[in-house]
Amino acid sequence: MQRHEVALRMERAIGQIAVEDFVTPPPAAFAKGCSTLTFAAYTRSVLLKRTDPRRAAIVHTRTKSTNGCWVEICLFASLENFAGYLAGSAAEAPMWSASSAAIIEEFVAHRGKKKAKVYDDDESIAVEILRTNNNQGMADSHVFRRVPSTEWFAEIYLDVELSKDRWHFQWATDLPEPVDRIVIGAPLWIRSSDG
Repeated sequence: MQRHEVALRMERAIGQIAVEDFVTPPPAAFAKGCSTLTFAAYTRSVLLKRTDPRRAAIVHTRTKSTNGCWVEICLFASLENFAGYLAGSAAEAPMWSASSAAIIEEFVAHRGKKKAKVYDDDESIAVEILRTNNNQGMADSHVFRRVPSTEWFAEIYLDVELSKDRWHFQWATDLPEPVDRIVIGAPLWIRSSDG
């Protein structure tokens, strides 16, 4: 079966429950959209016991719902899943890692079911993932591809609306742009005509 056929079957089976506009209150179990995706490679933490390769990827996009809510979406996957988006090893950006990588990876590995040890709640880990992603992962030197008008479908591990009175970000320092909702998960499929 071709990847396109798999994507169509998956969307037919669970597409009706996938959030696309983000006017639906969290949490979403699945989400989908069509937007510019940014791909960045990173090095997984050596602190976690696992058999999978240390090379991984973060996929990021940003969208605005019809009710004006700004949503940041961070999706984690193995770098090997993006062979179609890499034009060989020369196109890969330098790998990076962060001091919070082990905690973030453990959270993602457990699909958000196991609470992150040093973070108070879901909002805290979501903000840490987004900050790490924006301040390190999406720095131009680590991005290996930006693809406009890309369709994506993802399983969601964490979906939170941020408490307005709790977070007082300094835009362009903590985060580059305002955010109301953070979504963390893994891509089930990604496709684009720019492929």
